[in-house]
Amino acid sequence: MKNAAATQATSLGFRSAFTLVELLVVIAIIGILIALLLPAVQAAREAARRTQCGNNLKQIGLALHNYHTSMGIFPPSSHWEPGVNLDIKNNPDLSENWVIMILPFLEQQGLAAKFVLTQPITQSINAAARGTKLKVMLCPSDRNNRSPFNGSAYPQTSNYGDGWARGNYGANASM
Repeated sequence: MKNAAATQATSLGFRSAFTLVELLVVIAIIGILIALLLPAVQAAREAARRTQCGNNLKQIGLALHNYHTSMGIFPPSSHWEPGVNLDIKNNPDLSENWVIMILPFLEQQGLAAKFVLTQPITQSINAAARGTKLKVMLCPSDRNNRSPFNGSAYPQTSNYGDGWARGNYGANASM
């Protein structure tokens, strides 16, 4: 009786389970679809990171123009106190740079206030402020900007100290 019912169910197109071959075919098809989808997802993520980099540059550009509106001049790439010998390489007497000068225009007034500008930026009193990461200064596509810069690791920067936050955007200077 059971065989007759099974034969009738099979002839009507009903089966009780998948075969191993059918299951493997389904898994293979799903694997191929995922393999086709992953590059598209990665490309979309990279496009979003590029867009974020462009947005960061836009914010920095707006901050620079707001600085210019307020001060009548664009910020210099860096500020040096009178009497500092600029010919000395690895000079620890660094004063504020253009990023510190535009912090209030990047809505970072609190961070700007943490800098003690009567002391060189390399001094330990400025370590916490100079080590603060700013998202607007980091391009998400760059994986090398995640760890702080430690000046003591290199002979060319050994007097600068450790724990500097990294950034992906710079300014040119001329003398």
